[in-house]
Amino acid sequence: MLNRMILPAVVIVLSSLSVTGCGDAMSDSPEGTVRTVFNELENNNAGVIWDAMPASYQSDVESLIHDAAAKIDADVYDKALVIANKAVDVLKDKRDFILGLPMLQQGLLAMVIRDQEELKKNWNDIVEIVDLIASSELETHDSLKSLDVDDFLSGTGSKIMVQLETLSKLTANPEMAATWDKFGNVEVNVKSTDGDKAVIELKYEGEDPVTMAMVKVEGKWVPEDIASDWKRGVEETKAEIAQMTSFMTAEQKTNALAQMAEIETIVDQLAKAETQEEFNKIVMSFMGGM
Repeated sequence: MLNRMILPAVVIVLSSLSVTGCGDAMSDSPEGTVRTVFNELENNNAGVIWDAMPASYQSDVESLIHDAAAKIDADVYDKALVIANKAVDVLKDKRDFILGLPMLQQGLLAMVIRDQEELKKNWNDIVEIVDLIASSELETHDSLKSLDVDDFLSGTGSKIMVQLETLSKLTANPEMAATWDKFGNVEVNVKSTDGDKAVIELKYEGEDPVTMAMVKVEGKWVPEDIASDWKRGVEETKAEIAQMTSFMTAEQKTNALAQMAEIETIVDQLAKAETQEEFNKIVMSFMGGM
């Protein structure tokens, strides 16, 4: 369900390429809006995700998030965020112990990160991504239920994009590493326009062109396939949320809180570890009990 609520918003900003409030450079032409949005993304302005959406789509997304949040148990959610914030402190304070874990040194880091020295140097910037989320408007169940998506994306979302750009330069995944370069190096051509319809071609260096049919919805250019499926997807998600009395039963809640209490104890122990050996033993004990 979460993917069905969040992914459409992401798809729209990367595909619909229409945004308001981005300054004088904004154009009503398809190619002008495309270039403006990619410039905003290159500059880590996550607020374009919201601005790119038609007003009714914004209302739909916010409503779905609030309705789903109301089904989440407040005690479980708040405890999870307490643990997350404690885990952030461990990530910040125990960097060398974490990177020194045998399970990471035995090839796992090399599969994900191409330069481990750069990883160490930029560790705090990477941890900041988790910290930004854990201490953001998502920090409590009450704030989640009343989340202002526009404010969240413009503030926390943009800060996260800055940190993700740093991470992209460290990853061994070439596609992620090239993401920000792509934002600034895309050739945009309008193949055809007919009233509120257009066909756009996007071309990146060394790649085949991508053609996309667009339509205007409430003054915003939206991919035609997204526009045609939007209402159905929203209604299906609403129906799924309405059918849920809760994400967990009373027994499941009791079990979940008990398990979370154990995890919190482990995190507290990790925070107090003073040697690599002590840190390793705590982690291995936890892994063995899973």
